[in-house]
Amino acid sequence: MRKSYLQETALSAQDERNPAGRRPVAMRERDDTDYDQRHFVNLVAAAFLLALALCIGYTIRMFEQQQKIEKCLLSGRKDCIAVTQGAPRGMVVLTRHANR
Repeated sequence: MRKSYLQETALSAQDERNPAGRRPVAMRERDDTDYDQRHFVNLVAAAFLLALALCIGYTIRMFEQQQKIEKCLLSGRKDCIAVTQGAPRGMVVLTRHANR
């Protein structure tokens, strides 16, 4: 009769006389991972991906703006650049006209 994986690992843990089922500290492999470098590389990769996403978004906006200008020109209008820019952004100041 074949033993299951759990039974085999339980027996090997008992063979090492370790009730927790872990390897003794002296037998564990040493961890040589440089976590500071991994952290830095992950941050650099995240910053690069963010910059790439911003560049892609900017490029998509420019293509959309060029398509609007092209549509406007093909429709026969001559003031297409002013039309595609839209309303001014920022704070709007309302003024009263003196004639009213």
